[in-house]
Amino acid sequence: MSRSETVLARTLRDVDIYGIWREEANERRGAGWWVSLSRQGQRVVRLFKDSVYSSPDASLAQAEAYRVQ
Repeated sequence: MSRSETVLARTLRDVDIYGIWREEANERRGAGWWVSLSRQGQRVVRLFKDSVYSSPDASLAQAEAYRVQ
């Protein structure tokens, strides 16, 4: 099981995945990981696409790094 599959299998209450969720490819968007949280009272939402970062694991790593900045 890949790292992204392992993370996807966790519950939403898990601290490691807080503020991050997976969106599979559909007719409107490619697959990727979303980061959604509040910083200094502002809502921050960003998509890390698998196609840009070459794999689900790489896009997850980027999403996690972005979340902790």
